[in-house]
Amino acid sequence: MGPQPIKAEDLNILITGGARGIGGALAKRLAAKSANVLICDILIEEASALAASLGQNAHAIKLDVASEDSWRAAIDHAEDLFGSINSLFNNAGIVSFGDVESCSPIDFRNIIDVNLCGAFLGIHFCAPAIRKAGGGAILNTSSTAGLQGYARLAAYVSSKWGVRGLTKAAALDLADGNIRVAS
Repeated sequence: MGPQPIKAEDLNILITGGARGIGGALAKRLAAKSANVLICDILIEEASALAASLGQNAHAIKLDVASEDSWRAAIDHAEDLFGSINSLFNNAGIVSFGDVESCSPIDFRNIIDVNLCGAFLGIHFCAPAIRKAGGGAILNTSSTAGLQGYARLAAYVSSKWGVRGLTKAAALDLADGNIRVAS
């Protein structure tokens, strides 16, 4: 028998890109079910307002997913708040439209840094905390762009194919620590 699901009331989760959209919707749903939620986003004003509206189980912190120091601070903050971390939702992402000729190398790298490297850093820094908590789950947001190519989205498509590969590798690497990884 594999790892058992975590009940919502036992969930201590970091949600990146949590100020709005999919991340915000998940934060709302989990906080309503008594999960401990740390809403992580560079949009700290929106993240803080959302956390304040969700009650005592929701908190916010500014997180730049491409920054190692920012990840360390978020994990320390979550462990101070909740005692442990048992889940991560790697949801932060950006997109820029442009074909391979018009997309600047700077824009391409920025999208890769946020969408792919940000997911890697989240796994890298959260996995030890989740392992220490006895296991848990990591969910990485991908996209249909991780399954097929789209015109004018070369950087985004590249990042989402990378997220799928990273997810598969991390699932194998972390299974022995009772950590499920999926996208």
